[in-house]
Amino acid sequence: MSKTKKTLYSHRWKEDNLELIVQEIKERIAKEGNKPHVTVDRQLQILDEMLQFDFGRFLIQNKGLNGEWTDYFLCYPDRGKITHKNNRGEPFTPMEKAFLERFPTFVRNQVRFKVELEVTQKYLKEGGKYCAIPCGLMGELLYLDYGKLKKFELIGIDLDPDALDQAKALASKMNLLNHCRLIQEDAWSLKIAEEFDLVISNGLNVYVPEDEKVTALYRTFFKSLKKGGVFVTYMLPPPPKLVPRSEWKQLDLNYDDFLLEYIVRKDIVRGKFRNFRTDEKTKNQLQEAGFNKIEVIEDKVGIVSLFIAHKS
Repeated sequence: MSKTKKTLYSHRWKEDNLELIVQEIKERIAKEGNKPHVTVDRQLQILDEMLQFDFGRFLIQNKGLNGEWTDYFLCYPDRGKITHKNNRGEPFTPMEKAFLERFPTFVRNQVRFKVELEVTQKYLKEGGKYCAIPCGLMGELLYLDYGKLKKFELIGIDLDPDALDQAKALASKMNLLNHCRLIQEDAWSLKIAEEFDLVISNGLNVYVPEDEKVTALYRTFFKSLKKGGVFVTYMLPPPPKLVPRSEWKQLDLNYDDFLLEYIVRKDIVRGKFRNFRTDEKTKNQLQEAGFNKIEVIEDKVGIVSLFIAHKS
């Protein structure tokens, strides 16, 4: 795969020195001082605990997650939670367990991913063409069951060449490489028209702050689908305090877990993953892009919504 390094929405390239980044964060925390919801000492403690495991170090260094680490946290319920071992084969630290078992958006996305696999499985058919963009490790396609099919194609498109290499490795492991086509391309530059039966897009729209650009993205996916094709994506409704009436069901939230994740995201990492849209907003954007039938599968606590949009 080409190693051309272009700007990614989800995370930075691993070029900056981790020690320098940590020092900058410490200096910023000290300069801003104590806040109503967290002290300087507590922020420095959390930062130190995040530096004790690879998942935390990557998030600090890159301000977001790549395909490998996204797969790591999404599949945690069926892997690490069972083995009690992290990516190094070592016991999880208390902070890493907090990320994987307690942070509301992480936990609810784990649930969303399982539901998504169940939903998309129903749309598989003989001779179908299925695309994931951005594909990351391409787990949303590679973890499906193709046992009853003989002819099908899996297309992974991503701007990150490392993700494509990792998707290729996972496809080989799942004995599906012969069915795969991997493309390094920017999602908005996609020229494919009426080719796919199913398009799945996870982890791009949530990084894009401009509503118009998100709608343009959906329009590109609409164009790439055959008539009768299906587009699957998700979105995070705004959390409490960002909108007057949040779709999050606050009675079902553990405030301490919510606060800890908030501190990590907003006060320490200050990552790229900071955009929210209501279900109504996303439905309107999908309709504007051309989709005429839109199903919404709501999370029981309102943190993440799965959208299934049809092209008639």
